[in-house]
Amino acid sequence: MRCASFATGGEPFFVLLGDYVVPSRSTLPAMKRVSDEHGGCSVVAVAPCAADEVSRYGVVAGECVSGGDSEAPSAMWRVSGMVEKPDPAEASSRLFMVVRYLLSPRVMGLLADRPAGAGGEVKLTDAVVRLLAEEELYALVVDPALGYDAGTPAGWIASNACLAAADPRMSAAFREAMGE
Repeated sequence: MRCASFATGGEPFFVLLGDYVVPSRSTLPAMKRVSDEHGGCSVVAVAPCAADEVSRYGVVAGECVSGGDSEAPSAMWRVSGMVEKPDPAEASSRLFMVVRYLLSPRVMGLLADRPAGAGGEVKLTDAVVRLLAEEELYALVVDPALGYDAGTPAGWIASNACLAAADPRMSAAFREAMGE
């Protein structure tokens, strides 16, 4: 991600990772509204998962600051921490990151001086955790039904089927292949 710093131009930027596919176009504008309402802060999209699934994801810690039901879509959390793939017994919440981030330009600076870790990777989560010491970070709860975990066979198939069915260039061929 550091190699993209020139493209952000010192402005806030979105990061959308492909391991969780979110076909809905409503998530990013909602994240932008949260950022605007809180002075341009960074925002991450999260969704609830079953307690026994938290070890598959990065989860957030913090407090719900609006929305009543803390896991309902549109609830908002002030984030105090993030943990990648926690043990379910030690997870701070059941809110997993759906890998949709709206990040302040400061993240690029935090990535620039970060050494590569395991596998030669510079981890975005590490930079975002470091950002928490300098800036507020909010999490916006989104409906888990809006996306697909492309890291599982079922989620990968479902995301491809959803995208193919919705794309006018492919939908007829997809429906024909499915025998409809």
